[in-house]
Amino acid sequence: MVKKACPLAPQRLSNFSLKKEVVDTLQTQTKEAGVCSGSVCGGSLMNIRRMSLAPRSPALVLAHAKGFLDQYYRDIQGYDSAEHKARWQEVSRSVARRGTYDLTFDELVFGAKLAWRNAPRCIGRMQWKRLQVFDARHITTAKEMFEAICKHVEYATDGGNLRSTLTVFPQRMSGRRDFRVWNPQLIAYAGYRADDGTVTGDPAWAEFTQVCQELGWRGGGGRFDVLPLVVSTPTEEPQWFDIPDDLVLRVALEHPKYDWFRELGLEWFALPAVSGMMLDCGGIEFTAAPFNGWYLSSEIASRDLCDAQRYNIIKEVGDKLGLDTRTPVTLWKDQAALEVNIAVLHSYQQAKVTLVDHHTVSESFMQFFANEHRERGGCPADWVWIVPPISGSLTPVFHQEMSLYYLKPAYEYQELAWVAFAKQNRMLSGEDGGLGGGRQRLSFRMIALAAWFSSILYTRALSRRVRATILYATETGKSQTFAHELADVFRSNFSVQVRNMKEYEASALKDERFVLLVAPTAGNGDPPLQAQDFVKELYEDMMPAAEQQKWTFREHYNEFRMNELANDPQEQQQKQVSRAMEKRQQERKRGVLSSWISRLTLRKSSQDLEGHSNGVHVTDGKDRTIYFAVFALGASNYKYFCAFGRYMDHLLGLVGGIRILKVSCGDDLDDQRKAFNRWSSGVLKAASEVFHIDGDVVQVEEEVTRPDQVKFSPAVQADSLVEGLTRAHKREVYQCVVAEMKTLYQRPLRWVGHMVLKPPQGHAQYDPGDHIGVLASNPREMVASVLRRMRNSPAADAPVRLLLRRQTGTWVPHPQLPATTLQELLARHVDLSAPPSQGLMFLLASCAANNQQAARLSALATDTQEYQKWRAAHCPSLPDVLTEFPSISVDAALLLARLPPLRPRLYSISSDRSIHGDRVHLTVGSIEFRAEGGKGPVRLGLASGFLKGLKAGDTLEVFSNKAPNFQLPKDPSLPIILVATGVGIAPFRSYWHHLNHRLKTTGEKRKVTLYFGCRSHKEDLYYEEKASMLRSGALTHTHLALSREPRLPKTYVQDLLLVDGREVYRQLVVEGGYIYMCGNDMVSEGVHKALRAILQDHGNLTEGEADDLIARLKEERRYREEYCSTL
Repeated sequence: MVKKACPLAPQRLSNFSLKKEVVDTLQTQTKEAGVCSGSVCGGSLMNIRRMSLAPRSPALVLAHAKGFLDQYYRDIQGYDSAEHKARWQEVSRSVARRGTYDLTFDELVFGAKLAWRNAPRCIGRMQWKRLQVFDARHITTAKEMFEAICKHVEYATDGGNLRSTLTVFPQRMSGRRDFRVWNPQLIAYAGYRADDGTVTGDPAWAEFTQVCQELGWRGGGGRFDVLPLVVSTPTEEPQWFDIPDDLVLRVALEHPKYDWFRELGLEWFALPAVSGMMLDCGGIEFTAAPFNGWYLSSEIASRDLCDAQRYNIIKEVGDKLGLDTRTPVTLWKDQAALEVNIAVLHSYQQAKVTLVDHHTVSESFMQFFANEHRERGGCPADWVWIVPPISGSLTPVFHQEMSLYYLKPAYEYQELAWVAFAKQNRMLSGEDGGLGGGRQRLSFRMIALAAWFSSILYTRALSRRVRATILYATETGKSQTFAHELADVFRSNFSVQVRNMKEYEASALKDERFVLLVAPTAGNGDPPLQAQDFVKELYEDMMPAAEQQKWTFREHYNEFRMNELANDPQEQQQKQVSRAMEKRQQERKRGVLSSWISRLTLRKSSQDLEGHSNGVHVTDGKDRTIYFAVFALGASNYKYFCAFGRYMDHLLGLVGGIRILKVSCGDDLDDQRKAFNRWSSGVLKAASEVFHIDGDVVQVEEEVTRPDQVKFSPAVQADSLVEGLTRAHKREVYQCVVAEMKTLYQRPLRWVGHMVLKPPQGHAQYDPGDHIGVLASNPREMVASVLRRMRNSPAADAPVRLLLRRQTGTWVPHPQLPATTLQELLARHVDLSAPPSQGLMFLLASCAANNQQAARLSALATDTQEYQKWRAAHCPSLPDVLTEFPSISVDAALLLARLPPLRPRLYSISSDRSIHGDRVHLTVGSIEFRAEGGKGPVRLGLASGFLKGLKAGDTLEVFSNKAPNFQLPKDPSLPIILVATGVGIAPFRSYWHHLNHRLKTTGEKRKVTLYFGCRSHKEDLYYEEKASMLRSGALTHTHLALSREPRLPKTYVQDLLLVDGREVYRQLVVEGGYIYMCGNDMVSEGVHKALRAILQDHGNLTEGEADDLIARLKEERRYREEYCSTL
C-alpha cells in the first residue's frame, strides 16, 4: 500500500547560533497558496497576497467556516460535541440562505487573536492572547465609525501604557460597497508636496495627503500635522474627521547626551495603528478592522526618521555629531542611526510611553518561536520582515531559519481604500465586471504596514546581565510611576523589564531569576483590578497541588488578610480559631489531611536573605531560585493596610522564593515617596550584593534636604495652568465652567451640593459609573501664610522653574513642577493642607530659630508614637505648624521640593450623556470637624471645601477617568442591587437616568433595587427623582435607612439587606445578579457582614464558605465596590 504524501513536506529549520534544529510540521496543514513559483522566490516583495474585491462564493465561505469552527471547538475542548454540530448546522443554513453567516462574539475574539498568532511578518506575537477586541459590527454610519475609532485610540493609548486593540466593523456583503478606513494607519503625519517635488512632512503619506485635500481637508503645512480620519460606508460617500488633539499622544524627541537633538524639533506619536488591512476569519472578510500594538524603537528611528524616502534626518544628525559624512567608509550613517535609536528609546522611556527595542523583541520572538513549535509543531515566519532594520546579525532571529507559509484566520493586505471605492462603484453601476484580486500597478504607493504590529510588553534588556523584572499594577498611575523610576535605578547594572501584571503571564514567573513588585492595595484590602487575574494564576500555578486542595486562592488570601493584617487583635484571634475549626471540618468531609503540617513545612521552606548564612541560595550548580522584594502601597486609614503587597511577599516566600529585602509599606498618608526612595536604595544595594555586581553601583538620588541641592531658575515664559497640571499629573487636563451650583442639604458642619459643569466641546465623553478628577486649589490664606514664612523666595508673580541637583552635579528640572509663579506652585501643585510628615518636620526643626521650638519639632520628627498622637489630636496643616512654631523661616526652593504633590480627587459622575448632553453633573459633600476633641479650629476637606466655595461662572480644572469596574452589566435580564450612603448615591443617579432613557427609547426594563442610607429624611438626596424613577419603572424598588431620625430606631443599609435577605439571596445567587456598593470603608464592612449572614442563613453555608462565595462574586465582577469620602 502506497502512503499518500502530504501536500507540503515537513521542513527542517536550523539555528546556526545554537546549532540546533527543529522540524516544522504545521506547514503541512496550510491550504493557502504561497508567493513563490518553481523558479522565482517572491518572499521579498512588499504588499503581496492582496485580497480580491469580489465577495467569496457561498461554497468557499462554507469551506473556510468548516475549518475555522473545527479550530474554535478544538480550542474550547468541544470538538464534535452537540454544541459544535448544532453550530455547524446553523452556519450551513445561514450560508445556504444568505450566502454568508455571522460570527458570535466569542468566535470573533478567538479568530482575531489567532490571526495575530498566524501573522508571519509580525515579530511581536508573544502577546497574541492579550488582544482586546471591540465589536463595532452594529455600526452603520461614517460618524459612528469615527466615534468608535476615537474610542479605540483612547483605550489603546491609555496615557502611554499602550494596549493591543482591534476594532471590527461590519463584514463584506455581496451587492454593496465595503466599510473602509481610508487611512492605511490611523495616526500619521501629512506630507505636503510642493510644485518642485519636495515634501514638507512625511513623504510616505504625500499621496494620501493629496486624497484628503481633494476631499476638502486643509492641513497646516507643518512637518508634524496629524492627518484626518477618512472613512466610508456602503451607503455614504467618504467623509473626513479631524482626530481630536487630546487623543493623539505625542513624544518630543531628545537625546540623553546631546542637547542639540531637542533643537531638531522632532517628535513622533505613541500609537501605531494599522487600518488598511482586512481581517479574514472563518470565510468572513472584515474590510475595516484597525488594530494596534506598540512601536519597535528601530521602526521609528531607523525607518521613519532615517529612511531616505521618509524624514531622512540622518545627514543632519551626522553633521551635528561632527562626523565625516563625505564618504560611507567612515560608517557615519551607522553612528548617526545608532544615536537616533538611542534618542527614541530615551524619549519614550522618559515620557512613560510603551516602546520595545529590537534586541528585546527579537529575544521574545525566539521564545514565541520555540513555544509555537512545542504547541503547534511550527511557526510561520517571514525572515525578511522578522529581522530588525538595525543590528540584524546581533539579534538571535538573524541566525534562525524560518519557513514562510500562510494560515487562516489572517490579517491580509487589500486594495487601497480609494482605489477599491472607485472599482466597487464601477462594479455596482455595471461598468466593470472583472474585479479580481490581481496585483495592479498603482500611482499611490504606500509602505507596508504590518511591522507596526510588532511590539510586545517588554522594555530594554541586555542579554549578558542579570535580568530584573519589575511588576506593577495600578489604580491611579502612582505604582506605574514608581515602577519606571525603579527601572531607572536598576538599568545601569541590570537588564530591566517593566511589566503590568495584567499583561504578564503568571506562569512566566518560573523562568525569572529576580523580581521586584510594586503592589498597591485597592478598596478595603483587595488586589487591584489589574492584578486580580495575575495573583490568582500565580497561586494556582506555583502552590503545591496538595495545598490547593485545602485552600482556594480566595480562601488563602482571605485567611492571610484576616488573620495576619486585621487591626483588632481580639477579633483576629477569634476569626483565626473559628476559621481553623471550620477548615478542619471541611477537610474531614473531603478526606484531606490537616493543612497545618503542610503549611508549616511550606513556611520552613521559605528562605529569607536577612540573616541567611551565605546570602545566596545555591542549588545544583544552576541557581533557579526566584529572588524577590516587594514595595507595598496603601493608606493606613484602611483596616487591611497594604494587604495585597504584603500578601505577594508572603506568597512568594511560601513557594520558596528568596526575599532579599523585607517588604516595605508606603503610606499614602505619610510621605510615601520617602518610603519608596529608601526601599529602592536598599533593594539596589541588596541586589548588588546577591548577584555580585562588580564596579560602581548607581546610587539612588538622595532626598533633597539642603538648600544647595535645589534652586529657582528664571523662566522665560510660564506654562499655562492646564499645561502645567497636565504635565504634573500625566492626564489630559481641561477646564470646565461651573454652569450651576446648588445646595441639596446643609446643617452645621455638613453640606451636600449638586454641581453642573460645562466641559469644552468633545470632552463630555463618559459612561455611567465613570469619574471626573478634580484638581483643587489651596485656599488663598494658606498660600499667603506660607509665603510669609519663606526666605530666598523670588517675586511671587515671576515665572520660575525649580531645579534639582543630581549627584553628578548637573541641574535638572523638577519632574512634576512646571515653569510658573511661586504663588501658583503653592496654590495648585503642592499640598499645604496635609499634616506634614515626620521627614518634613525634621526639616522644619532645622529652620526654627527658637531652641525650645526646634526641640519640640525634633521630638515630633523622631518619636513616631508622639508624632502620631500629636497628628491625631491636631490634624495640622502646614500653615498650622508654622503658626504653632513662629520662629520657623524656611528656604523657599527647599520647602517646595519637599512638599507632597497636591493629589487629584475623583468624583463619580451623577449624569448620563443621553439625558444631560454635554453637561457633567457631580454630587459633592463636605464635612467640617473640630480638632482637639471638638475644642480646636474647624477643619474642612481640601477638595470638598474648594468645590463648596465655587459659584456659577467659575472655572475648574479636571480630567476624565474611566471606571471599567463600575459599569452596568450588559445583560438586561440580570437583577441589580444598589447600596449607597450619603454622596455615595452619585454614580447611581447616572445609572437610573441611563436606565430610564433605555426604557423609554428601547423598552429595555431591568430589575433594579436601591438601598440608600442617610441620617434623616432631610438628607434623603434626590428623593423626588427616585420617586419619579419608581413610577417610570427605571427603579423597581427603593429602600431608605435612617440612622438619626427622631423617634425612629437607628437603621443602616446593612440592616435593610438583612430584612430582605431571602430576596437578596435569590437575586444574587439564584438569578446571578449584581450588587454595587458605594460608601466608606465602614459601610463596606457592614454590607460584607450582612451578605455573609444572608448567605449563611439562606444558602446554608458556613461563615468561611460564605466569605469564599463573596470573594467569588468579586472575582466575577458581580460584587462591585467604590469608596467615597469628603476629603
